[in-house]
Amino acid sequence: MRSRRWALILIALLLACPEGVGQSRSRSSAAAEKAYREGLARQQRQEDAAAIAAFREALRESPDFAEAHSGLGYSLGRQNDLAGAIAAFEAAATLRPSLHEAHFRLGVTHWLRKAYREAIGPLQTAVRLQPRHLESRFYLGQCWKELGERQKALAELREAARLGPQVAEVHRVLGLALAAEESFEEAAGALRKAIQLRPDLLEARNQLGLVLLQQRKADAAIAELEQARQLAPQDLATLHNLGLALMQKADYRAAIARYEELLRLSPEDAEAWYNLGLAHKYLDDFGAAVEALTRSIALQATLPEAHYSLGVTLLQQSRLPEAAKAFRGAIAARPDYADAFYLLGTTLQQQGGLGEAVGMLREAIRLSPQSPQYFNTLGNALRQQGDLAAARTAFAEATRLNQRRTDLQAALFATNLGVQRLQEGRLGEAVEQLTRATQLDPENRRAHFHLGQALQRQGKRTAAAASFKRARQLEQAEKAALPPSP
Repeated sequence: MRSRRWALILIALLLACPEGVGQSRSRSSAAAEKAYREGLARQQRQEDAAAIAAFREALRESPDFAEAHSGLGYSLGRQNDLAGAIAAFEAAATLRPSLHEAHFRLGVTHWLRKAYREAIGPLQTAVRLQPRHLESRFYLGQCWKELGERQKALAELREAARLGPQVAEVHRVLGLALAAEESFEEAAGALRKAIQLRPDLLEARNQLGLVLLQQRKADAAIAELEQARQLAPQDLATLHNLGLALMQKADYRAAIARYEELLRLSPEDAEAWYNLGLAHKYLDDFGAAVEALTRSIALQATLPEAHYSLGVTLLQQSRLPEAAKAFRGAIAARPDYADAFYLLGTTLQQQGGLGEAVGMLREAIRLSPQSPQYFNTLGNALRQQGDLAAARTAFAEATRLNQRRTDLQAALFATNLGVQRLQEGRLGEAVEQLTRATQLDPENRRAHFHLGQALQRQGKRTAAAASFKRARQLEQAEKAALPPSP
């Protein structure tokens, strides 16, 4: 749900000087012109009912008055009649295809409805009509972002930031888009720019804190989030994020203090109870952990992680029947929860229920076939059952997967080193490391993409094109595996 602040941003952007003032406009009668100007004046004073009446009077006098349709659409939209607003903006854009504000407002109204695909066409037209219009670029970028078109989103948002270097909200949204691309350093820079422009921009401080957590910079994240806490001491999101940062630093007692503070403000927050339970668990305070996790489940039984963490805590206390019940709860909340099937299998194995244990372990493997630990445990259970041939097969697969995991870790290291060398301009070393990464992990999209960049800078255009093509293929495969966009 969009906040009221977003609605105010929308209003501020849409209230940009109407194109009809002081510019060439649709032909209209003197009476229509007078009513139109009255509508604009009423609109500026936020007297929308009177504005609507005035614009409709203008349209009775001159039905083809495009600017009056656009003005009517804006006032209808501000009264939450989005369907009426869309119809009015479409009429304006049809009557006068060069009317930028009609296309822009139509696109933003679709964005407000979360109809992102419908918003793209009008916003692209708005950009074509006025390439330097900051807001058109900004909303087009946001729509591309929501549709998963990350590179298109970044292109528009970067241009919006160039056009509006002093607009904090543009830098904030650019930072989010960069973080989604795992460009964390650049994301942090954009968010810091937003904060520099608007030191009271709470969302940007929270988002910067989360980006720093992604970089494993817990101390920097805590410092940023403490600043956010000073701005809004009772903001629930800030307290939650600060708790996460303290957990990453392993300062569990301080995390507990923040979650307890949050729960005094919002005692029905199931996620806060869950995180409080984890903090107690990490301090080996199992009694308090069980109490908090049980409370979380009572508030939100569909939270699979709470069931799972409760099961792990009970298993650590050798409370096997209760642990098995908790793992079954996790599976009920998330039927594809491979780790829950695995630990339920190990719990049943310890209880002597080998038949059901093997079934649970096989289901864990079906859901997550790349885990060597699952195969090792299955091998042990099968050996206990006396099925030695099947046990050997499971152990062999565990060995193969362990080697694969080693290769992936080496590929990640080579990719990171290659990117670093690329940034330093050491192209030969960059190509060497990134080529090694793609050999170790042929489906590493990031390695293929940066290898293409390095080869391109070396002037090896054919090889670079091949790397970029492979990166695009992998990105398309990743997108195809995602749920459909709204």
